[in-house]
Amino acid sequence: MFKCNCRTSLVSRTSDEGHDHELMIAMVKVTGAFQKSSEIMKVTNQLVKLPQLSATMREMSMEMMKVRLSLPFTVADMISGADSSPG
Repeated sequence: MFKCNCRTSLVSRTSDEGHDHELMIAMVKVTGAFQKSSEIMKVTNQLVKLPQLSATMREMSMEMMKVRLSLPFTVADMISGADSSPG
């Protein structure tokens, strides 16, 4: 009286195996992406030297401060020069 529905069982097992296969492929892709990402991070760290970058940024900040401090005087000189020019 026991009836085996082998076809249904086979289909569901094949479906599960297909899903497992898709999951494995997705995991391989993610692993590859992580490996590439870590390689990019290593190369970036080699290219960008943080102490040198900090020193450059500090120098740039100081130069920008000099420009900001001298800018009002330059503008005032330009305005006074324009006022005194013969017209």
